[in-house]
Amino acid sequence: MNTPWWAEELRTLRQEQKLTLAEVGERAGITRHYLCSLEHGRHNPTIRTLESLFKALGHTISTVKD
Repeated sequence: MNTPWWAEELRTLRQEQKLTLAEVGERAGITRHYLCSLEHGRHNPTIRTLESLFKALGHTISTVKD
């Protein structure tokens, strides 16, 4: 199974900023456990959730995807 592009981007951005799953999850309003599942491609988030996560990491979906 291929990991979705957004899952890899979330993990990379979070690790580059040396943030924990809990820190990013709190900023985005989701649990650490759910964020971990997203980073591993086990769940498909809504667009709103993706927007919140990328915003929590200082990015937007369009800046990451381009």
